[in-house]
Amino acid sequence: DPNNKRAYKLKGDTYYALKEYEKALEAYNKAIEIDSLFVDAYYERCLIYEDRNDYDRALSDFNMIISIEPDNYRLYNRRGIVYHFYLGELEKGLADYNKALELNPEFSKPFINRAVLHKHLKQYDKAIADFDNGLKILQEKDPNSKKIAICYENRGSLYHELGEYKKALEDANSGIE
Repeated sequence: DPNNKRAYKLKGDTYYALKEYEKALEAYNKAIEIDSLFVDAYYERCLIYEDRNDYDRALSDFNMIISIEPDNYRLYNRRGIVYHFYLGELEKGLADYNKALELNPEFSKPFINRAVLHKHLKQYDKAIADFDNGLKILQEKDPNSKKIAICYENRGSLYHELGEYKKALEDANSGIE
């Protein structure tokens, strides 16, 4: 069936895994041509655009997906990453992390990303609170996650910056265990 959008998405996913990005983009574009509301194809295309540092196109696709699925908290977190980490648009990144948490307060990733943003803004109390919340959720939902150690490391480095060396050591040790 030449109008099988899922087959084109699979083709795109396969080319993406093979790092054949142009072919992957062609396949995702074809899937979107078949179904202009096909969120999965847009999302994968976003990832390619991010990989290629084409943030304007990535944001355009994120905006399209969010217009289709305005309650998808993961999308706000992901778009927040583009604004925050790649474009340095901290206010927009913060707004997206906040929206993700408004939609799902049990999602750890925006807490951790927002903590890093607060740390950058030297809003240390807010950063520590967000690291605490992210850690709590990770420990409850995925106690074997490697992200826990990374979170301890990040919070520990913040404690170190603040001269709270005992807490920094506690986090370093927790990140090692």
